[in-house]
Amino acid sequence: MRLSIIMPCYNEAGTIKDIIEKVLSLPIEKELIIVDDGSGVPLVLNENDLIKVKLYRYELNRGPGFARRIGRENAKGEFICYLDSDDYWSDNFLEECVKILNNCSNLGMVFTNTVVLKE
Repeated sequence: MRLSIIMPCYNEAGTIKDIIEKVLSLPIEKELIIVDDGSGVPLVLNENDLIKVKLYRYELNRGPGFARRIGRENAKGEFICYLDSDDYWSDNFLEECVKILNNCSNLGMVFTNTVVLKE
């Protein structure tokens, strides 16, 4: 496994589906780990998505740090990245990050600029 994408979520059942579809369509070897951190309305995935996604659900909300830790502890990837359930990546974002990590063995982390979009 090349890349583990960890996505904490809390009460995002209505908006997270598009992000899941986009992540699953990315042309890179990956696993998607979603940690539902005590949502009032639990995240429900269809059977097809459940085959491709590891979903961990918790009754109590313990915050995004807890959810990220659970994801990290269950990750199988060589590289780990975090994607909050209300964030988006450009189409080539992960490929570029992995390329940099592969080409520079002395690096332990890659970070980028952020653009905030408001509706």
